[in-house]
Amino acid sequence: MKSKKIIYLLVLPILNLIVLLFLLEVIESFIVVLSSVVLFYLFHSLKISKKYKKKGLNSLFILFYLAILFFPTSHFISYKINDNNYYLSDYLKESAHNRLENEKQYNQFSTLNYEVVKNSLSKENDSILNKLKLFKSIELNYLDSISLSVPEHHKKTKGLSGGGLAPPKYYLTLHRNNDRIDIIHHRNSTIRETLENYLDDYYSFYERSKDVKKEIGFVDFWFASISSFKFSEIIPNTYLTKSLWLFQSIISFILLFYISTNIPQLRINKR
Repeated sequence: MKSKKIIYLLVLPILNLIVLLFLLEVIESFIVVLSSVVLFYLFHSLKISKKYKKKGLNSLFILFYLAILFFPTSHFISYKINDNNYYLSDYLKESAHNRLENEKQYNQFSTLNYEVVKNSLSKENDSILNKLKLFKSIELNYLDSISLSVPEHHKKTKGLSGGGLAPPKYYLTLHRNNDRIDIIHHRNSTIRETLENYLDDYYSFYERSKDVKKEIGFVDFWFASISSFKFSEIIPNTYLTKSLWLFQSIISFILLFYISTNIPQLRINKR
């Protein structure tokens, strides 16, 4: 019965999370899912632990859910519906623009490289594109050469991209005339899959580069929202979003008050 009560209590956060994942990029999805799993695990541990008094845990969890997931999600969905619902500071736009420039350089996005990759997919033989590994003696129709390598310029920039994570070890290197393109390549991917991933990433980058507002993601809204938009580079800009902001501020105040008055009830019982 206790397990069922916990499941019922987690229904809304889980549904909220599922809806949110449809709007997020891969990296943001990973961050949100990981954070949510940690929160759910901690709550579940407290609920089933005999060392803790359980009074007030349900209300505390609901308030936490509203503050750190529901309201950030609501603001982000509102922004996705109409980006004019929020004012974005020039500093935030410049930061987003810099992220796009770093992404462009790191992934070697350009119209020329895009054309080379696209033509490689259409003009090279399937016997080459469907390989997991490359051998020295291969015949190419369009490219001058293709190989797996760890480019020197990627070694030097190790840890500067992807939120400080080290880049993948292998790169697929394409040569066409005097052009060289280094594309991230995973060991279990075929040549075709690597080239297709490059094109998908390029399309995503191109759409975001046309309108820098599309580069503003859930993580930006999450940090702004949990601080109730105080000292934030994002500000609600319509009556609807301002009303949501007001309601959120009230819930945040209740949460802080609830914590200050009820946390002692969650203390560890002495044996």
